[in-house]
Amino acid sequence: MRIIYLTTAMMPKDFNNLVKISKVKPNPSSQNFHYKIIHELKKDNDVTVISLRPANSTTCDQHYFEHEINDIFIYPSFFNKKLFKNFTFIRNSKKIISSLKYNEQPIVLVDLLNPHLAKLAHYIRKNHGGRIVGIITDNPNNLSNVNHRYIKKVESSFSYCNAYITLTENLNKYINRRNRPFLIIPGILSEDIIVKEMPVNYKYIFFGGALYERYGVRNLIEAFKKVNTEARLIIAGHGPMKEEIALLAENDPRFIYAGLLSFREMLQYQQHALININPRIFTSDLDYYSIPSKVIDYADSNMPTISSLSHDLKKIYGDSIHWIYNSSIDQLAQEITNVLKNIDEKKQKAIKAKKIGRQHFDPKIIGNKINSFFKELF
Repeated sequence: MRIIYLTTAMMPKDFNNLVKISKVKPNPSSQNFHYKIIHELKKDNDVTVISLRPANSTTCDQHYFEHEINDIFIYPSFFNKKLFKNFTFIRNSKKIISSLKYNEQPIVLVDLLNPHLAKLAHYIRKNHGGRIVGIITDNPNNLSNVNHRYIKKVESSFSYCNAYITLTENLNKYINRRNRPFLIIPGILSEDIIVKEMPVNYKYIFFGGALYERYGVRNLIEAFKKVNTEARLIIAGHGPMKEEIALLAENDPRFIYAGLLSFREMLQYQQHALININPRIFTSDLDYYSIPSKVIDYADSNMPTISSLSHDLKKIYGDSIHWIYNSSIDQLAQEITNVLKNIDEKKQKAIKAKKIGRQHFDPKIIGNKINSFFKELF
């Protein structure tokens, strides 16, 4: 099948290079999800990726991004200025799209959380034919630092699509207002990579993610202060709490700030942790629409996972993950203590969690589901 994938995801090395020059680091969550799908789809399909590099004049001082190609990824050039970025990106993308060969009508996969990519998808269908499959990984109302205008733009793009791929049933109900074909994919793992080298020479508990208070990071810090253990708490990621966490780590040796890690480094830290923790504070809106992708990754580490409740993932993993039901500091501290006291028993649960995750989220399984979905539709 001929697939054009419109995304802000990049080749991992290219993404890491962008991170290095960015003042505000791009969120790796979207990068990881879309790249894993792209990596799997290209094995059986003719895939071209048009990538809008996730940088703007606020997050990065580079004034101009040149046209670049890396494998199947095409990065159209753009001026990195507020009034020019999207205009120049769309203009240059249209030129690239017009130059592509179309032996058959393409399937256009598009990240609907970026309205500019959605407009580009609409342009492709109008001028070159094909079908649009919208991918959405969260309700835009749940995203940080977005305004009402952005949300309306995202919602207006839903009608462009012939079909949808979403993480949850409820997210599909939100987006799929005309009852069009859909596929639910709660997540996707990477290929099963084992990193044998330990990242540090001491025992630790690990959290890696966006450093926001609303995601439970402060609760995790306060909970860990209550736990009697020689292990340290390693926090990795980027966000508003970065400076506070870095300062805490300077003054308290029990806390380590590891910065923003590469994909391989994340695997390494997860696979050698005593416990991997997702402290995200439970809210009904987040639980209704969102899947904490880090929990799927943590559960693949063969080490115990503690997480705030996700009803969708609990249906899959059962008690192989240690669920926290009220997101309180005391309960989080209690659960960390409980796992540490019974670590050998909990590791057996972790092995079960990895097996369950591979049965549901292995990239080959997800790739086959998407390919079958496309064949049935088109």
